[in-house]
Amino acid sequence: MHRHSDAFVDDTQNGLNDSGLPTPWSINTLVTNLQHMAQAWERLLFISGGALELSKCSYYIMYWTWIHGLPTLTPIAQIKLVKEIVLTSGNLIQPVPILQCDPSEAYKTLGVYIAPDGNELAQEQYLTTQAISSNCKSHSDL
Repeated sequence: MHRHSDAFVDDTQNGLNDSGLPTPWSINTLVTNLQHMAQAWERLLFISGGALELSKCSYYIMYWTWIHGLPTLTPIAQIKLVKEIVLTSGNLIQPVPILQCDPSEAYKTLGVYIAPDGNELAQEQYLTTQAISSNCKSHSDL
């Protein structure tokens, strides 16, 4: 199965990997290919009347490190990039840097906070805040 994109109205995630290749890409080749794919997505949206809000765009590099025989996503601090991802938008020629996120950082999609490394802390904090807020509102009605 090949899956390159998930799109829900204005929430989209694109993915890129080298799993079908005989030789893995270097991280910098992966970033170059990811930038190319993201720019192609931006161009497709633009020519069809849409647009990416580049200030809201971000990306993860999910590069596995094996520790004691177990796969672990490499933290952003341990990934040495030669270049960052930059995109242009619409008719503008000024490239905009895109935020790289650590695999432990959650993003909100369809109402749920998800982190690539499975970290559920952001979702737990969100639900706790909602529960406390809801509980305080119901007690104020007494």
